[in-house]
Amino acid sequence: RERSGGQGEGPGGRRTDPAFPACRSVRAPRARGPAMSNVDLVRAIRGTRNSVTEAHEETLEEIYQFFEHLRTKVPAQTGRSGQNFTPVPATCKKNYSLPENVTDWFVPRGVSRAYWTAEGPDDDKLHEHVAMLYRLGIPTFLREQPRPSLMKLFVSVEAYVRDEVLPADEAERREKWMSLREELMCFVVREMAAVVSGLFRAKSQNMVAVLDASGYSPADGRWKLSLRINFTEVAVSQDIANRVRTTLAANLDESWSSARPQALATALEPVENPPPQAARGASAGPDVPAAATDKARSFWERILDERALNRRANHRLLWCDIDRGDYGLPEERPLIPWALLNVTSRSGGAPPDVAHVEQEKDIPDAEWVKLGSTHTPSTSPTDFWNAPQTRSLPTAIPQAIAPMPKAAVPSAWPSAIQDLWEQHPQQQPRFGGLWYSYVDERGKPYYHNPTTKQTEWKLPPGAQLAPPAPQLQQQQPPQQQQQQQQQ
Repeated sequence: RERSGGQGEGPGGRRTDPAFPACRSVRAPRARGPAMSNVDLVRAIRGTRNSVTEAHEETLEEIYQFFEHLRTKVPAQTGRSGQNFTPVPATCKKNYSLPENVTDWFVPRGVSRAYWTAEGPDDDKLHEHVAMLYRLGIPTFLREQPRPSLMKLFVSVEAYVRDEVLPADEAERREKWMSLREELMCFVVREMAAVVSGLFRAKSQNMVAVLDASGYSPADGRWKLSLRINFTEVAVSQDIANRVRTTLAANLDESWSSARPQALATALEPVENPPPQAARGASAGPDVPAAATDKARSFWERILDERALNRRANHRLLWCDIDRGDYGLPEERPLIPWALLNVTSRSGGAPPDVAHVEQEKDIPDAEWVKLGSTHTPSTSPTDFWNAPQTRSLPTAIPQAIAPMPKAAVPSAWPSAIQDLWEQHPQQQPRFGGLWYSYVDERGKPYYHNPTTKQTEWKLPPGAQLAPPAPQLQQQQPPQQQQQQQQQ
C-alpha cells in the first residue's frame, strides 16, 4: 500500500502488484495483490489464527489511516532539560518504532524503517488502537523510545522455569504459573520498595504496575517468566535506574541466601543474556537473543535484565509482542497487565505491605498502556532524601504558596492515579516560589516553577508569575536568548 498519488497504484490508492509472499514472518517483504483488503493483508502477513473477520475491515482501515497520519521518516526530537535547555513541557512527543527488519500489515510497501510520533490525544488514540490489535489476536511489535534523562523507575525480570516443576495437566500447569508469577512479583516488589523508600523522599507509599510476558519462548525453546515492574510515581534518570537495579540485585541476593522462597528456588533458572556492550550489534533491549554469557555475575544480577536499562534500548509497548529467532517469527508472548499494587513501607525494618488496587480490573486498556510505559508524566526527578526541599531565591522576590488545586493534577496521569491523588490531599505538593513563562517549539506557552521543579501548560490558580525583570532575562537559556535577539 502506498500513499495516494504513488506510481503503480490501483483503485483507492492501493498497490497493484501480483507478487505476494507466502511466508508469515514479520520480516518478510511487504507486497499485495490487486486491490487487497486490510483483512486479506492481515491474513497474508499474520496468518489466520486470530479473530479478524471481514466485519473488521473498517476498523483495520481506521487503524491504518491513523498510523499513516503519525508516521515520520525520522524520530522526532524529544524535550530535554538541564543547564542549557528550557524546562521540559508538561507533554512531550513520544517516538515509536518497530524492531529492525520487522514490518507489519499497516506499514506501507517500500518503507524499510517506520517511525511514529505522537503526543496528547494522538498518543491516547494510539494506545487504544494497539490494545484493539491485541484483542483481535494480532498484537503488533511497537517499541517506545525512552527518554534517558527522565523515566519511570522500573526493572525487567527474566528467568527460565525448569520443565520438571511444571505439571503435565493443563489446569494444574496454569495454576502453577499463576503461583510462580505472584510469588516472584511479591519477592521483587518488597525488596524494591525497601530500596525506593531508603533512597527517595516521601516515597513510603508507591503505586506499582506489574506487566507480564511469561510463557513458552519458541526462540529459546524454554518456558520463561518475564515481568516488568514499574514504580509509576518515581521519576529518575537512566543512570539512577541502573544504580537502583544494582542495589536491588545485591539486596535480593542477600535475602535469597537467607530466606529464599522454596517454590522459586526449585523453579527458577537465570537467563544467560549478554551484557549491553556485547549486544550492540543486535537490537538492544530485554528481548535480544543471548549471544554471550557472564556466569560470574550473581543469581539476581542475571535475572534483573541489565539490557533494559541500556542507553540503546527501546522498550516494548504494552499489548505488543516481540519477534525472535532467525526467521522473525512472533513469540506470541505479548506484554499484558498483571497487577496494580499499592505498596506501603513500614518502619523498623518490617517487610512492606503489598496490596492489589481494588479497581485494577476496571482500568481501561489505553490507561494500562500509560501505567506500563517507561515514560513519566513528571517533569523533574524524584528528590533523594539528602536533596534540599527548596531552592534559595533572592529575598526581594516574594513567594506565593497555595495548596495544589484539583485541576492541576497532571492530565497525563491515568484516572486510577488521579483518584489516589485526590484521596491523599495531605501528600500533595504545594506551589512555592515564582513561575516563569516559556514557549515551546509550536509557540504554545507553558509555565515552570524552579522551586518545586513543576511544569504546567496553564498557570495554576494562586501562583505568581515572575515579572520580566532584567536580572531574570540574564538567566534565560542560551537558545532562548538567541531567538529573542533574532526577533
